[in-house]
Amino acid sequence: MAGNICIGIARENEKLHDLRTPLTPAQCKQITEQFPNLSVCVRSSPYRCFPDEEYLAAGIRVEQDLSG
Repeated sequence: MAGNICIGIARENEKLHDLRTPLTPAQCKQITEQFPNLSVCVRSSPYRCFPDEEYLAAGIRVEQDLSG
């Protein structure tokens, strides 16, 4: 859809033992509610400090591939 912006959060690397993430599930939910033309899609990762289920519970899409 024209005018929409999508932010993709990449998968964390298993070799980096760093538990940071650019946006928490709560932050993703907040910005998508505040900015209706913005969406967030998270690439599934078993290494992220927040599990995929927390993003899903916040209404955020979790995908295996962000290329599309």
